Amino acid sequence: MLLELSFTGDFAGDDAKNIYTMFSRTAVYPELNDRENLTQYTVIGDSHNRWATDSTNSGVQYESGQTAPYWAYYPAPVDDIETIAVTVVPGAVEFEDVEIDWDGNEHSDVEDGE
Repeated sequence: MLLELSFTGDFAGDDAKNIYTMFSRTAVYPELNDRENLTQYTVIGDSHNRWATDSTNSGVQYESGQTAPYWAYYPAPVDDIETIAVTVVPGAVEFEDVEIDWDGNEHSDVEDGE
């Protein structure tokens, strides 16, 4: 499952920032939460090789007002759900009822490889 986000920074000064510094020097790896079935999905990969945009201090720099694209891959939901909650950073407001685009398929079709 692919999550696509964008971040537009609004910061003082002429310093460019990457996603890591936009979030107060915190690597960004959003979590997807299926509250109904008590299941949490995290970015595929390990601590040094995640399937996501580089959100460490080596990432691309953006000026204030520029939009930074972000993507990350997650395992497909195990339950037949239509929405999921997205937590971008722990402790921040969660985006609830984010619709899952099954690309015209039903959940069972995706599991069967169709």
